[in-house]
Amino acid sequence: MFILSSEPSLLYKGIGCMQHSWVILDRVILTPCIGQIDCHALKESGNFCKSSLKNFFRPRFSCGNCFVDKSGHLYTKPGKGKKKKIGCEEHHVADTSTQLEIIGRWFIRIAKFGEDKFKNKTLAAIAPSIFQILQEIHPTKHTSEPTISESVSEEIPDVPSLFMLHVGMQLKQINIEAITREDLKDQFCQDLGKQFALKLWKSRIELTLNKNQLQNPQSIDEYVSSFPSWLMNFFYAFLTGIYEKKWLL
Repeated sequence: MFILSSEPSLLYKGIGCMQHSWVILDRVILTPCIGQIDCHALKESGNFCKSSLKNFFRPRFSCGNCFVDKSGHLYTKPGKGKKKKIGCEEHHVADTSTQLEIIGRWFIRIAKFGEDKFKNKTLAAIAPSIFQILQEIHPTKHTSEPTISESVSEEIPDVPSLFMLHVGMQLKQINIEAITREDLKDQFCQDLGKQFALKLWKSRIELTLNKNQLQNPQSIDEYVSSFPSWLMNFFYAFLTGIYEKKWLL
């Protein structure tokens, strides 16, 4: 879990380091200074991320573990006689793909659970950029995905890093990993039931083959193992979740 705390960790001394402090979405973000020697997870990036040149006001802190977990890298001092390694580009090769996946999951959540006004505002913001990209690509018979036209020589603008995206999502409390209790609205539960029924129907052959074990099991283990694995996992997670919540009361 990625947590931006209002309390400094043991990695900080005093109120913070002005040199390695950044502003994202109008909030000052502090990370371990040792993570900003070679790694550019936080850097000047248009209006997305700017250096903090004023006094700290309600800063948010990221510990070293969260910084590394969300694509940052801590500086490692080279051994005696070894040259200092500059940059960590090899660690960020997949960052662009990961960012697109995160944004895609967020858009799916907006489409499923967002209010109509927010959906329209989101679509109005991204549609022009999408159509601009569509004008610059052409389909190809050799691959399943379209490619950018070679005639397009426009320089790709700087984009926020993967860590910046994680910070932005955290600051706005956007959860793209799990379905929350607020998501379980009547229509969602109805749609979930339909999908569950469809998957169960597709498993009818497997259930028919195990009919005897289900009707006359010799043991509880034989009965449980006769169900499709996905159904066992569902009930296991369902019952375990209830049991864990019970013990929290």
